[in-house]
Amino acid sequence: MGSLFDELKKANLINEKDAKRIQHEKRVSNKKKGGARGEREEEAKRRAEFEKRKKEEAEENRRRAEQAKAQLTEKERFARLKNLVEGAVFKERWNGPRRFHFVARSREILALEVDPGIGRKLESGELAICELPDQKPEQFVLIKGQSVAKIRELDESLVRFYGPDFGPSARE
Repeated sequence: MGSLFDELKKANLINEKDAKRIQHEKRVSNKKKGGARGEREEEAKRRAEFEKRKKEEAEENRRRAEQAKAQLTEKERFARLKNLVEGAVFKERWNGPRRFHFVARSREILALEVDPGIGRKLESGELAICELPDQKPEQFVLIKGQSVAKIRELDESLVRFYGPDFGPSARE
């Protein structure tokens, strides 16, 4: 440290009196801290705090990565679900005079107007009533019955009516 003070003196940034005062203050504070042992303890304390902060940051980063992974998984699941439902939509004409009732997720009893042939297909399980995912207000479509199991694997609540669930064996 003497060389630093020498350099500061040469640059006329401090004078001899200030240099001595600074060195004296340093010695006094060092003595209050416990000398070299106090410096080592202070350094150990700083290291421990640094390690603690480092662990907390690592934990926070891990938590954020886990959260991002969960969000990505949910987005992928939703995209798969949407593709499944859209791919299974019954595209033929189905409007008719028969009112086919079912219960929506909101617990309301709704009705679709279908022709009698489509009504029989709904009752037999060839077709099902499904809610389109992430639609506000709720929108419903007819889907092919063979897709019901795949859709239920991802979100059981989307299938609002499936004939075999209400057949004679399901009532017993």
